[in-house]
Amino acid sequence: MISRIQLIKEEMLRDYIRKSLKQKDRLVEQQESQLRSVIQKMISEATEADPSANTGINVLEELLNNIATQFKDNYKMLTTEPSERISFIKHFIAFVNDTLNQEKMNDEAADLAAVNMADEIPVEDSVEEPVEDIENLGDLEEEITVSVGDEENSDDDKSEDKEAGMFPDIDKDKDEDESWINIEECNPDGRARAILAFKDIKKKILDAYSTIGGKNAELFKKYLIKNLDAYRKQAEKEIPNPDDDLANLDYTELKC
Repeated sequence: MISRIQLIKEEMLRDYIRKSLKQKDRLVEQQESQLRSVIQKMISEATEADPSANTGINVLEELLNNIATQFKDNYKMLTTEPSERISFIKHFIAFVNDTLNQEKMNDEAADLAAVNMADEIPVEDSVEEPVEDIENLGDLEEEITVSVGDEENSDDDKSEDKEAGMFPDIDKDKDEDESWINIEECNPDGRARAILAFKDIKKKILDAYSTIGGKNAELFKKYLIKNLDAYRKQAEKEIPNPDDDLANLDYTELKC
């Protein structure tokens, strides 16, 4: 038989174990609470971070807040095979480069035209224009004629335009897609999704880009591409069966 002393010892041991476990649980809870507080503080500081020292980066941050989710959602639609997603990122960034390069060229051409126009405008002395002879106005009145037939044709044209608006031109949309950059050997489904995504985001990018110039515009473009690639890597890790290369390599290292 077990002695009474042995029973007491066993009970004391159980009490000690229970107290130790409770203390351990409280310690774990305290550590978890402290960790949550630290994480919440870090998130708060990141959200309320001071603006960058560069205007272009500030504009970019505002843009990314508006397009990041839309960009990632389009990327995550392509889950059949990695080649679709490689094609998507390569085409999307090609569209960004092409659009911003064209915008820069247009701005430079407009600035040059404005300078040339200013140089060509002659400086004239202020001279009052003579008033035309009132008698000649009668001749002008005789030359004014109204063609009723033209008005009827105009109404017919408006009717045709109205009917055309009721039936969208599917072939026109197809031709427009064919005019976009097409990288050889890249998956066509990835390109099609990139075109669709870029059409939705293009105006936001151009609106942001149009507010800056010079060095600000250069940094905006450089880090827009870097951030899009970073978002693409995040999205890759969030889909079923992510690809290691796509999750870790830069888009320039990927091959169609």
